[in-house]
Amino acid sequence: MRPYISLVNFSIANSSSDRVKAVTSSPRLNVLSRMFGQSAALCLKIQKRNFSGTASPAFLLAMAMGLLVAPSMVVAAAGESKLLVSATILKHASLQVLAQPPSVVVTAADIARGYVDVPSPAQVAVQSNTQGGYMLMFESQGEFFRQTLVKGLDTDVQLGASGGGVAQRAAGRGMSKTLLDLGFRFVLSDSVRQGVYAWPMRLSVTPL
Repeated sequence: MRPYISLVNFSIANSSSDRVKAVTSSPRLNVLSRMFGQSAALCLKIQKRNFSGTASPAFLLAMAMGLLVAPSMVVAAAGESKLLVSATILKHASLQVLAQPPSVVVTAADIARGYVDVPSPAQVAVQSNTQGGYMLMFESQGEFFRQTLVKGLDTDVQLGASGGGVAQRAAGRGMSKTLLDLGFRFVLSDSVRQGVYAWPMRLSVTPL
């Protein structure tokens, strides 16, 4: 059945007692019924039967809203649940070149000796958060040498003409930063000529 409620309007009586009369207003019955349902009807019926005195319509509306809100609060409390949150820390490693030689100068004496030592080291900063360490990668972009000897790591490393990778241990737990001063010796190719060559090594890092 469609709920039926009585909308109560208050008007001041003309009698000397100034008592409040409850008057049913039919044109607005359906509107309040659709908005507030049976809870509002119950509240208004209680007020109509038991209340007398100087009260405002806003007081009755507040009573009806209270009956509507209270049950929803009980339902929310009964439906509480715990949410477990877990986080996974992603592996991270980054490399920043602080300084490196702009070029490699090959002289006739270097060709006769078979290699050239770079006088200034390359300075890099490696930042990593992995306990397994990181892989330091050397990519060769030069054709004037056939091998590279890298100094400044745990041990000296010899790389081929195309470069290679060297695994490095982690400096500690959590995010750590390591500063490296890397020296280079290039073993010259048979066809090399004396001159100035652009810096041939590109460095990168990968977390392990």
